Amino acid sequence: IDETPLDAEEHTYFRTQVGRLLFLSALRPDLQYAVGQLARQAAHPRVADRIALKRCIRFLHCTRDATLDLYPKGRLAMVAVADADWAGIPERRSVSGGVLQLSGCCVLSWSRTQSAYALSSCEAELYAMGSAAAEALGAQAFLAEQNLVREPPVVVGDSSSALQLAGRRGQG
Repeated sequence: IDETPLDAEEHTYFRTQVGRLLFLSALRPDLQYAVGQLARQAAHPRVADRIALKRCIRFLHCTRDATLDLYPKGRLAMVAVADADWAGIPERRSVSGGVLQLSGCCVLSWSRTQSAYALSSCEAELYAMGSAAAEALGAQAFLAEQNLVREPPVVVGDSSSALQLAGRRGQG
């Protein structure tokens, strides 16, 4: 990894492009994690960060025909899908990501660094599912005030151990 800092002109270009990607990431959930990692380096970018920026722009160019489907399907139900990357960044923190869907349409998506240090992948996934549940309950409360959705949201995760832990009743 090249740790050489960028000169002033390249630094300005890097910050401009990262700002554009931040704006675009609201419409492209598949970019949110990568753009978040690039934004962390905006104050002191290195040559390695410029290479990562070029890779991200190349990905955008190759996937320019990808679209976000905004046509509802089926009944009006809310589903929150969560996932986590256990200790995936250099500070050994986990990153949670998720998508909140209403009738199959993406209403909200996020990629956040977890505030707590997870000691296992199960714990990181459990934190991610808790974050997704909080987002879903907040959106569901808003929709219930509008008399649109009455049934509780469903939270989906891909970790069997976290799902089993979340499904326990009483003191486990």
